[in-house]
Amino acid sequence: MRLGQLLQERELTDVRTIRPNQSLCEAAQEMLTHKAAILAVTDDENHLVGTISQHDLTAAINAFVGDLREKAVNQSMTRCSVSCDVNDDVDEVFTFLKLNNIYCIPVFEDEQLSGIISLDELALAYEVFGVKSDTDSLSALPSRRTFIQILIKEISRSKRYGRVMSLAIMAIDHFKQINEEYGPEIGEKVSEDIEKIILWQFRNVDWVARLGEGEFVAIFPETDQIGAEIACERLLAKIKFSKMQFEPEHLNTSISIGLTQLDEQRSTASELLKRADELLYEAKAGGGDRIEMENAAADSLDRSLTATAT
Repeated sequence: MRLGQLLQERELTDVRTIRPNQSLCEAAQEMLTHKAAILAVTDDENHLVGTISQHDLTAAINAFVGDLREKAVNQSMTRCSVSCDVNDDVDEVFTFLKLNNIYCIPVFEDEQLSGIISLDELALAYEVFGVKSDTDSLSALPSRRTFIQILIKEISRSKRYGRVMSLAIMAIDHFKQINEEYGPEIGEKVSEDIEKIILWQFRNVDWVARLGEGEFVAIFPETDQIGAEIACERLLAKIKFSKMQFEPEHLNTSISIGLTQLDEQRSTASELLKRADELLYEAKAGGGDRIEMENAAADSLDRSLTATAT
């Protein structure tokens, strides 16, 4: 089932809007008047800048002691860093929202806001319309197609606001050998355990997906290579010392990582992925259980450590 069909079926295409500088009291009145669970927050040029939901209002009420007329919408709204398309699959979007703890997401058609869909509405679709899931929505990562859409949007946002952004491709070392020696079921179990560790180690604002068997990719928004390297080093250590036990065998696994960042030489999704993949190959060729990244970032880190030591 496509999101556009769900929006039509559930009559969710009538989007109510509010300005960022209006008060939370006005937002609550707008929701009550139009029986809307979510409002789109738009600027003076009618560009979408965020959403304000009943969940956001409840959190604001619990955290704020005082008159809600004194608190603006932009202080409690959820800023929109990602969106989806009317042709996106309901199941993929549902998985994506649950995985990243996102309550609602704007839906566009030909660059025009078509509606706003919430996690509750997607969950209801499974019951009312019999939407079937081919994946475990509690643990499955976004598909490659969904991830590419996120990457393109993150690149666009980074360029627009002059922000840094890093990207890493991670692969389980000797994964083919694990499959051949222990069987594909054990190989998949190793992948699932590595996936859980990656999700646990990285921040909620970082985007993670599977690229293929034993291979993962991550976006680090507003993070340069040095910051991303620190996160990746922690991940390497965690995986290295996490003994994965499968009776009667005991496996000690590791991963290799290719790390790059957005710059003038790598300014598109394909260029970033290509460079990260090249660096991943170098990490594997160097024996695995390591990070390979741009020399400039490594030199910068060395200089930073030297300056700290002195």
